[in-house]
Amino acid sequence: LLISYLGLVIFVGLTAYDSQTIRSMAIQAGSDGTASYKLSLIMALKMYINVIMIFWYLLQIFSRSRR
Repeated sequence: LLISYLGLVIFVGLTAYDSQTIRSMAIQAGSDGTASYKLSLIMALKMYINVIMIFWYLLQIFSRSRR
């Protein structure tokens, strides 16, 4: 259970860090079409994985609390 809480905290922090990284990289990329398209795909995948992992840890926490 402790590992689930720790994993949840880590991925929430990682999501916050990634969102700040996305913001700074978007400013640097500017209006370059190809670079911003590639950047958006990579960052969307990273955020998607973060959200899935947060959901996974929440499922572990709630499933153990019902036992």
